[in-house]
Amino acid sequence: HSELSLSRLLGLMLSSAYGCCFFICVFCISSGQAVVDNLIFLFFEALGNGWLSMGITVVIKIAAEVPIFYAGPWLLRQYGSASVLLLGCVCYLIRVVTYPFLPVGDKLFMMLLEPLHGITYGATQLAMVDFVASQMPQGYEASGQGLVYLFKDGGSILGVLLGGWSDDKLGPNLMFAISATIVMIGISALSVAMCLFPKTPISHDVIADENEHVDAMDTRTDEIRREGGISSPFHDIALSGKGSSSEERDPTLSIHH
Repeated sequence: HSELSLSRLLGLMLSSAYGCCFFICVFCISSGQAVVDNLIFLFFEALGNGWLSMGITVVIKIAAEVPIFYAGPWLLRQYGSASVLLLGCVCYLIRVVTYPFLPVGDKLFMMLLEPLHGITYGATQLAMVDFVASQMPQGYEASGQGLVYLFKDGGSILGVLLGGWSDDKLGPNLMFAISATIVMIGISALSVAMCLFPKTPISHDVIADENEHVDAMDTRTDEIRREGGISSPFHDIALSGKGSSSEERDPTLSIHH
């Protein structure tokens, strides 16, 4: 049997409007997460916070991921991957909209916002894994998880480049505003898809259909060979491994060294 190519799998992932909007949202929230992950400490430092308090924020945000992953199966069963992804996006918006209003030198409000990072990260990861697994043909789930990172990493690259430029040229407040706008675009796209387009999981029969097509092409090629229309010593070598030598099939096609 044949194997589905990566380009074919990517086409399956994007074969519906619902799927396209889902991955647009993944791209947008990944862009926003990259801004916070890579540039937030510069902002905290500008507010007068020390390295110890910033280190504590890392502990808080990672600890907040644990209950989200623990509750992940229940959340996905109850609400679905799209709703879980929107939960992560909304938590991100709350953070970046609130950051510009943090008082200088106040550590409490800064740390109160950090659990939202754990929700955003956990919800995004859960939604991506679940959605892609449901869309991939049986046996290709791992390949699908790799392909989704085209959108996640692509969004991260955009976020770092745009965030770094806007922080330098426009200041952190406008940087957060731009990032929030991009995430809002993703939220809007996915929300429209949830209202207007049904989710259509890829049928697991797609592999069988693909294999039938390739097997039919192989059969037709063998028929043409037997009729003398194709002469390829490499084809004979490949076939010889199936239990019969090329000489047994056609002595005139023997390969002499």
